[in-house]
Amino acid sequence: MTTALPEWFYPGPPGGWTADMLDHLPPEAPRHVQLIDGALVVRSPQTCFHMVTVRLFERHLRPPKDLVVLRGMTVTLGARQRPEADVLVVNEWAFTLATTSVSPTDVHLVVEVASDDSLERDRTTKRHSNTPRRASSTSGAWSRKVTSPWPTPSSSSPQS
Repeated sequence: MTTALPEWFYPGPPGGWTADMLDHLPPEAPRHVQLIDGALVVRSPQTCFHMVTVRLFERHLRPPKDLVVLRGMTVTLGARQRPEADVLVVNEWAFTLATTSVSPTDVHLVVEVASDDSLERDRTTKRHSNTPRRASSTSGAWSRKVTSPWPTPSSSSPQS
């Protein structure tokens, strides 16, 4: 069963979507939407490996007191770039209860958990529009992609 996206989603406004538009999407918009090269990208369903790994990073990273760990927050890299990271470590002063995106200058660590269904996007599209720009626009920040050591059911062959 597939669910069609609303008509307003495609093709988007003339010239593409912009980072500030993400905060003003209609209430029926998907919960996790990121902006890559002016296009809205909806997060695919997450595997248990992804969920557990993100939770482990979120709970066990212990940054210094002036930093905070955030989960599922976007980073505004430019007018047409606002990717969502799985886990971020950012300056504490960049975080408020109303924060919907952070500046790359406030980012100290980016964690992306890659799975079989996201690996291609994470290594090509997202990497080229996301990681190099993050790295070039943050001082001392680094990123880490984590991949599952186990095949997912869709990629494993049946046992005979």
